[in-house]
Amino acid sequence: MRLAVVSAVGVALTGAVSGGVSGARLHAQAVTTPCPAPTSALPLTFSGPPTTAAITACDLMTRLYKFADDSMGGRKIGTGDHERATAYLAAEAKRLGLEPAGENGTYFQNLPLISRALDTTGTMVVGSTTLRAGTDYLVSTTAARAGDGAGWQLVYGGSLLDTTITLFPVPATGTVVLFRPIAPGADGSAIQKTAKGKSWVAWYNSIKNRASLSTTPALSATSVRTAVNPTATILLVNESAPLALTLTPAAAQTLFGGPLDGVAAGTPSKSFTLALRFIDTPRIDRNVIARLPGTDPKLRGQYVALGAHSDHVGTARAAVDHDSVRAAHMGARSGTEGAASRRQTTEDDEYDRIKVLTDSLHKLRPIRRDSVNNGADDGGSGSVALLEIAESFARGAVGAKPKRSVLFIWHTNTESAPTLSGSSWFLEHPTVPRDSIAAEINVDMIGRGEKTDEVGITMTDEEPRYGHPDFVEVIG
Repeated sequence: MRLAVVSAVGVALTGAVSGGVSGARLHAQAVTTPCPAPTSALPLTFSGPPTTAAITACDLMTRLYKFADDSMGGRKIGTGDHERATAYLAAEAKRLGLEPAGENGTYFQNLPLISRALDTTGTMVVGSTTLRAGTDYLVSTTAARAGDGAGWQLVYGGSLLDTTITLFPVPATGTVVLFRPIAPGADGSAIQKTAKGKSWVAWYNSIKNRASLSTTPALSATSVRTAVNPTATILLVNESAPLALTLTPAAAQTLFGGPLDGVAAGTPSKSFTLALRFIDTPRIDRNVIARLPGTDPKLRGQYVALGAHSDHVGTARAAVDHDSVRAAHMGARSGTEGAASRRQTTEDDEYDRIKVLTDSLHKLRPIRRDSVNNGADDGGSGSVALLEIAESFARGAVGAKPKRSVLFIWHTNTESAPTLSGSSWFLEHPTVPRDSIAAEINVDMIGRGEKTDEVGITMTDEEPRYGHPDFVEVIG
């Protein structure tokens, strides 16, 4: 019921951000100010009055402007920025009188993460030819085990969404299938709606979890830099996942003895030896876990868990124009036209529409550039909602306190691959007996969308469209 109350103040949370990708530039002020009226434009800077036991839009604003402030640096996992964010959550939990429910009497549950970089001393040997990691190919650092292996072989799968090929039988587990990018100019969305396209997708899905590779015209400087930079990605490695490579066309030609244009789908490559090398740097990140004891002695040993994710995507390499980001979001939600007609627009049409909206916004104010992805909606709104619910329970009327104990969990790592590892870690290593958790509700974004959005409109064949300021995204 209280979650429904929180949804009613989603307008405040929605207005405090310009989207889940990159929020407005937020700076806390030392002097508190009154909360603006619900119909007022929200300020870029705000430090509200002390929070209360009542669930209010003002309280949520006060909390969100702190949690999504630029000083939090976008809350990317494995960084000091996310450490500060989790320290804030723990301090608030303590201030509200919640008991620590993490490890060793603390509010924290540590996750062992690593920063993995591709070691460019790794090689792929095909006959008498040696291919170099970082030059001729890249290896997915999130799904590979270091070591040497002989007798590897690829099977050519053709181009993605090429419905003219003969779909060969699904290879055995461990077989590596090489796919080329979708043909230039092909409309992937339209192809997937055809009978042959649906058959191709079903076939591809049956093998993609075994292994899939893709060639590119060249390894981009960005992809190489990301792979070999030890600080580029913080992750938990899934060594049981299939090998995934990116090859240059020249490397693929070496493996198949000629250009791929002349290779039929289902053709095996030459065998090769692969030496996988990585540089791993240990990192630590953490969940925040707090407990509010229940009032009923018989039910106090049972828990209702309320969760949200505290992380976001950090900072961009270069400052971006916030109005262009906002315009992109506005373009995605514009009007009340049906999803089908929106999907017919081309990339050029979309670009032109975003440019028109951006130019209109620039007439109202100077260009605002920022490199911080604040994550005010994506993760921030759910995280502060948990604090608001906690204060309502902890400081509310005695009769309103829950009979069962409530476990508040702020999970880490929903945004970085592999996603949901914070919640998965808690599931595998619960800090309370797993069987004592009667239910768990995970909240992500609150107040996502605009008033003109219609809940349930389908943006693609698979994904429903979210919308409306009172919308609460709940998982569990």
